[in-house]
Amino acid sequence: MNRLQRYLFGQIVVAVLLAMGLFISVLVVGNVLKRVIGELASGRLDWGTFFQVTGLMIPSMVPYALPIGMLTGVLIVLGRLSAQNEILSMKAAGMSLWRIVSPVFLVALLGVLVSFFINFEYAPIANDSYRNLLRGAVKENPSSLLAPGDFTSFRQGFTIYPEERDGNRLKNVWVWAQGKSGEVSQVVHAESATFAFVEGDGEETPDALEITAHNAVVEKRSSHNPGDMTAPVSVVKMASIPFRIEGILEGLGTREKKLHHHTFFELMQLRQDGWRIKQAPTAEETARGIRSAAAATPEEKFADRIAVQLQIQTNLANALGVLSLTMLAIPLGIKTSRSETLVNIALALALALTFYILTVSVSWIKNPIYRPDILVWIPNFLFQGIGLWLLRKAARN
Repeated sequence: MNRLQRYLFGQIVVAVLLAMGLFISVLVVGNVLKRVIGELASGRLDWGTFFQVTGLMIPSMVPYALPIGMLTGVLIVLGRLSAQNEILSMKAAGMSLWRIVSPVFLVALLGVLVSFFINFEYAPIANDSYRNLLRGAVKENPSSLLAPGDFTSFRQGFTIYPEERDGNRLKNVWVWAQGKSGEVSQVVHAESATFAFVEGDGEETPDALEITAHNAVVEKRSSHNPGDMTAPVSVVKMASIPFRIEGILEGLGTREKKLHHHTFFELMQLRQDGWRIKQAPTAEETARGIRSAAAATPEEKFADRIAVQLQIQTNLANALGVLSLTMLAIPLGIKTSRSETLVNIALALALALTFYILTVSVSWIKNPIYRPDILVWIPNFLFQGIGLWLLRKAARN
């Protein structure tokens, strides 16, 4: 690699890192505002946990920011060099276009390797750590599930309203217990309430939140017809009354993981053993809807295998997308001959948005007979084909 190529390599790396930093910041801030800031404002998360959760979001943003950053960096650098006639000078010195842009391809290949590692290893591990961190915060301080001044409803039929919090104790607490049809069957107004997290064994006993209301007034309605407002209501004052709410951690680091939270080797194992269909599912897996292979039809087994293969191929296709977008960005960067950063960023966003729309649209195909695990490669083939055609055309000029 000569001095000009080292210069171009350095320029591309700096531009890509700066663009990635910009896009990662935007994506992380968006996710923080959507998923975390409310938890911090309500007191459910402390500042230490907040910063840890925010840091764990970054790896999951890199697979999206890296291709856009690469695209933006290439357009900015090559657009500036072309506008200043530096590429023309390199050609006049006897360098072919392929030799000029070889450092760009080197950076793109490095980006593919980084994206592959993050998609299959680092991001799934970070996502697991993120979910387990939230789970741990709830286990250490279960009252954080309830924000003072807010109504919190649980799918088990409880709605709780605490007026204020004092450590792990909530004061002036209202609890509404609902029946299967939604009518309120019991109302509890307590002076205070304490909470304890009870971890289940994952099979017979689920995780639960045990609430003990102190100095409570309990209003009970008719168990046969709780919606009948003319029926007599019994009012009892109790020193304490316990409640048990099971399954409170669903969605917060539960044992069940989504496909995109699995590492490469875990996905390959699922492809062999089955994801929703297994030879001998445990009691916990059966409770989560995982079926036995003996009870599954051939069509269900095929769909299960395609679902795992689609996740593997999607991760691979997204990693290779760095190279695909780069191949298209090189001739466009030379062709536009613009040094304006905003114009190149806008063009990069438009191209990246098109690429991701095409990729995501494959996930809309629910019928496995159409092989979405193969169709997911269409955006890469399309962008690489157009990019190669434009590169060959630019090389002849």
